[in-house]
Amino acid sequence: RSRIESILSRSTIGDNLRVVAIVQIRRVGVTESRMNRSVLISACWCATWLCGAVTNGMAADKLELAESATETRSFKVTIQMDLDGQVQAAVGEAKAVAMKLTGRAQLSFHERRLSSLGRDAADLRGLRIYEQAEFHSQIADRVSETKRRPDFRQLVAEGQTDGGRLYSQSGPLTYEELELLRPPVDSLTALALLPADRVEVGETWVAPLWALQFLTAVEAVEKGELKCKLESAENEVAKVSFAGQIKGGILGVSSEIKVAGHFHFDLKQHCLTRFELTQNETRSVGAVTPGLKVTAKAILERTPSDHSGLNELAAE
Repeated sequence: RSRIESILSRSTIGDNLRVVAIVQIRRVGVTESRMNRSVLISACWCATWLCGAVTNGMAADKLELAESATETRSFKVTIQMDLDGQVQAAVGEAKAVAMKLTGRAQLSFHERRLSSLGRDAADLRGLRIYEQAEFHSQIADRVSETKRRPDFRQLVAEGQTDGGRLYSQSGPLTYEELELLRPPVDSLTALALLPADRVEVGETWVAPLWALQFLTAVEAVEKGELKCKLESAENEVAKVSFAGQIKGGILGVSSEIKVAGHFHFDLKQHCLTRFELTQNETRSVGAVTPGLKVTAKAILERTPSDHSGLNELAAE
């Protein structure tokens, strides 16, 4: 009995379960002198098995929220983003005029992962075929609309520390198209927030700084932090919340960005399926760029799709 209790005392099971196991052993009512060797061995084995089973059960509670870097599935991605705030235009040397800004962007495309070109953000690359890309905005009384040119349907997206880069075989994209195709949330930047290790419900972790920089497209970082938490895992769906802020430079001017939101990870299909983001940015007025004080709310939805054309293009 003392040997069995010794095994239990060294185990990693919880205190309550350890006490219950020891009490049950003591209730057997058989002293060590009357317990033959075979019974003792069997009891020791059972105690050891109990400890191992409970420990393995605890480890099984940790979930892997990851997609393979060699993923060959294609995904249908839709993004909707609403923008509200102010644009601050410089007037003279020490004055700025604030103008109301609103906007809505809608994008949809099919995407397949491409092979990695490096670590961190460079590991995230994708081949895309766009179906829709348009942005309607209004600054004061001026209304504008930006759309992707029809010939620029097939694009390659590559992760870089200060945001994604887009390339087309049809030629260079215009500045307006680049702004249109780089909303505050993107499928590649969303994947950057997946944890590197297994996590359990209620566990929190700090995302790597490169992931936050990649998400916000800050060019030069002064400081920043993004915390994540696995809120729940129900009906084969894990929900992760996140919040953080970053300070740095964009286009040569100071910018402060706060982000908060959550995303869903399908535990059965092993893929990220939904990402919701609220981003608040305050950007100083630059010599040639306007200042901003805006809130962007974006929703990304991502589902596995059957797009054979992407595999053929990726092979090329």
